[in-house]
Amino acid sequence: MTLSFVKQRSDRRAFIKCGAGLFTSLLKPISGIAIPAQRTRPLQSSINQPIGIAANGRLIVGEYEGGRLLEIDLKANWLEVLCGDPRSKCPGLPSLKFPRTIAFRNPGEFFVVESRGILAVEPDRCRARYIVSTGLGARQLAPAGAVVDAKGAVYYIDRSNRLFRMIEGSNAVLLDSSAGLKCANSLNPLALLPDGDLVIAASGNQRVYRFSVRSRRLDVIAGTGASLSNGDEGPAIRANLRLPMSVTVDAAGNIFIGENGRVRMVRSNDSKILTVAVVAGVPGGLAVVGSQLYVADPASNVIRAVNLDAGTMKTIAGNGLPHRPTTFK
Repeated sequence: MTLSFVKQRSDRRAFIKCGAGLFTSLLKPISGIAIPAQRTRPLQSSINQPIGIAANGRLIVGEYEGGRLLEIDLKANWLEVLCGDPRSKCPGLPSLKFPRTIAFRNPGEFFVVESRGILAVEPDRCRARYIVSTGLGARQLAPAGAVVDAKGAVYYIDRSNRLFRMIEGSNAVLLDSSAGLKCANSLNPLALLPDGDLVIAASGNQRVYRFSVRSRRLDVIAGTGASLSNGDEGPAIRANLRLPMSVTVDAAGNIFIGENGRVRMVRSNDSKILTVAVVAGVPGGLAVVGSQLYVADPASNVIRAVNLDAGTMKTIAGNGLPHRPTTFK
């Protein structure tokens, strides 16, 4: 079998001032050539600590340890490696460094939050570019999570718990730098409500917050601050959360929270909380489409699907074994 490799060209960098931190912005995109990739059956595939996950006509998964981006087609029953492996669809694109969040801009482009910044990826064109890239040694400035609104504005929060809003090509605007907000260790801390407000999972506070983009007000949605997990069927604001690491929101405004050992939902109609799934460890990321909730389970190296109508859960990808990088002699 002949493998095609594309040499990544050197890109010029320009420094721009974003908020209080120094970031770099790549002026030219990274490009590769699309080649036929090996497709495997999802349940027969090895996945290494999946954390990032997003769905928008296609299901995309990011491996935290493996550094690969995966696409899963449930109808056709295949899994394809998009980048991060010599035999991937786009071998010219780089491996990712600890990807945490995936956020769709449109069905053909999505943003990936990793330790070096926020990467915009167009998998069908095998192109990628950093829209936010942290300076060397600036770990505290690295994005911890991001979400994209309907107009293409990117909201992201960094490891210093500062919340920014940015339009690509423009400087980022600091929205909030609350000293009391502690979500630097959250895996997927941001989600967008139908009205445009943000949901923030703050694992260090044991709470989930609502942030009003217009008034810049921060309100508690769920959690009391105690590191417990109880309060089902009662008001979410009086319930306890244990390490709320990830959040997502469905079209009706229901909020799904991934905490230690389970996934819980805050209903939009009455603000009450209930458990919808029990998992091993902390869910890495969540994505919801209709009545299907997709859960990245890094502890088990699998992707699970929860049928919210039937109250059932099944594994849809991953054989439980971590992927080992391909090596050639």
